[in-house]
Amino acid sequence: VPVYTAVINAAAFSNGNRKEEQEAFEIATNTLNELYNCTYCDANSATMGTFIKACGRLEVPTDVLLEKSLEETFRKACRLGIVDRFVLIQMYWSCPDGLYKKLLGDLIPGDGPEKVKIDAHLIPEEWRRNVREAKAPY
Repeated sequence: VPVYTAVINAAAFSNGNRKEEQEAFEIATNTLNELYNCTYCDANSATMGTFIKACGRLEVPTDVLLEKSLEETFRKACRLGIVDRFVLIQMYWSCPDGLYKKLLGDLIPGDGPEKVKIDAHLIPEEWRRNVREAKAPY
């Protein structure tokens, strides 16, 4: 899994022209999909958060593809129970306001602004049940 994450991270920090960044996004996407199809390894919060970071940093071909990629990745992380502080931080920086509110609105206190940083202790147990980092805040 660390190799998949490293490839996605390298793609995320590709600083090229629009075409090069779109190619880097495609590499990140293909790498994540390859990990999903791997029979002997599982995605973790570092991998998911790093892909979300790639979505935020790279020139994604369309806004629709950006939002679809972010939403699918976040929902998969929730289903797998691997949402941690890193995933939340990357969602904060990478998501358009409306999508952030759609996906995390139940965790945003009161009628505050659409985009606020969410404290990790508010992550539902179901979303974080498989987080294994030594310094998990819960």
